[in-house]
Amino acid sequence: TSMAAPVITGVTALLQEDHRKLHAGANAKAALLKALMCNTADDLGNPGPDYTYGFGMLNAGKAAKALEDNRYFSNSMITSQNHPYNIVVPAGARRLKVMLVWADHPATANASVTLVNDLDLTVTEPSSLVHLPLVLNPLQVTNIATEGADHTNNMEQVVINNPVAGTYNININGFAIPQGPQTYFLTYEVDMNGVTVEYPSGGETLVPGETETIRWTAYGDESNTFTVEYSDNNGSTWNAAGAGSNNVAASARSFNFTVPAIASNNYLIRVSRNTTAYTDQSDLNFTVLGQPFITGTIPCEGYAQLNWAAIASA
Repeated sequence: TSMAAPVITGVTALLQEDHRKLHAGANAKAALLKALMCNTADDLGNPGPDYTYGFGMLNAGKAAKALEDNRYFSNSMITSQNHPYNIVVPAGARRLKVMLVWADHPATANASVTLVNDLDLTVTEPSSLVHLPLVLNPLQVTNIATEGADHTNNMEQVVINNPVAGTYNININGFAIPQGPQTYFLTYEVDMNGVTVEYPSGGETLVPGETETIRWTAYGDESNTFTVEYSDNNGSTWNAAGAGSNNVAASARSFNFTVPAIASNNYLIRVSRNTTAYTDQSDLNFTVLGQPFITGTIPCEGYAQLNWAAIASA
């Protein structure tokens, strides 16, 4: 859509910039960025991929974190090869997502099957239970995706809810690669129970008296309410973020916050699940500072003069 296209384009550019900083100016392959963005998206609609929301709503912060933490592998393979990988899932995880993406060889014109190089993904639990990718039924478009062999798409995702702690074995198989070798990217995401403050996360400048929407994500203990607080002294003391901020609805993921009048660059936001240990705060400090009101005049031809009153504490 007219909104989604520029958002995705902008995030792709930011991830590319991030990759260049981490890899001596080298560009990331499109398949890697696609894998990172799709696998870290927040699921919407039916569980797993669906025909309405795809893999969910883009979460640029989580995609960047996966890139920066090197939570991906890359290799090339030919037919019948197997590439094994191991990852460790900690205790308290609510979901494991593993995604395989490759830029497929172009199909011939009017081909009945457009997938040329066919790679297969499996994930094996510590108990030896094997999981296949989630696949959709194009004849029943509202059905929930179920596990099965995928010989249609060049991106496959395995999702394991409430995974037990331990080592998980991932295997990539070259089922049929007539135009090889085929380069692929494999990425994984472990979603933990807890609270994550999304905004303000740090570095922002807020204006006294204005209303800002504090946003967070939260999983686990879904029936418990939240407490939302702010600090203007880097966490030495905490204050209620407003009326009712100590009993925010369990289903809420935002709170309207009237920005305080005290100017400081040591502000933090903290969101906590009541009666649980789940809590999080802004990653970095943000600033509260008055906003100048600027007027423009033309003192003489060809010149413009900007005027504003001094801002206290600027």
